[in-house]
Amino acid sequence: AWSPSTTTGPRRPGAEVAWSWPAICEWWRRRRDPAQSIEVVVEQLAEATPEQAWEAITTGAGMDGWFMGTSEIEPRLGGAVRTQLPGFTMESTITTWEPPHRFVNTSPQEPDGRLMAFEFQIEGRAGGTTLLRLVHSGFLPDDIWADEFDALKKGDPAYVFKLAEYLRHFRGRIAVPVSAWGAQVEPDRAWAA
Repeated sequence: AWSPSTTTGPRRPGAEVAWSWPAICEWWRRRRDPAQSIEVVVEQLAEATPEQAWEAITTGAGMDGWFMGTSEIEPRLGGAVRTQLPGFTMESTITTWEPPHRFVNTSPQEPDGRLMAFEFQIEGRAGGTTLLRLVHSGFLPDDIWADEFDALKKGDPAYVFKLAEYLRHFRGRIAVPVSAWGAQVEPDRAWAA
């Protein structure tokens, strides 16, 4: 007997997958929504208390010590997060504010389907340490999603590592972000010098 979870016709000999009602629904959804969903999860142990980690993640001065650009944060549910970089500003809204354990900020959805959410989970551990977990999720435009997702899988761990190093060596200090741009160089050549 036919059901929505079964194939709509007999499988061809040698075929590994026949089309199904769920596959048709997914195909139709992707035709209407050209964005691809992404998720990157990064965990790092930091030598800091949850309160110290919260301060570094949820204040502009703290964020300037480990993230890019210059940041301003309105510390409340519904508050704005603004990060200024040369030539543009990234803006998002705080959608979860649970001091000192959970902080989420979400970008507005762009016409091409792009949407980003950054969730920081902060868990105190023994010995004055804290587990930092970043869950970076959202949607990327269909035409570039693979390249950008690959870049996020490389970049997000670097930012969480920088956050842990900031907490270990520089917590509470005020940073002055500097942006320097130069010619693009292949990574192997840049690190060989």
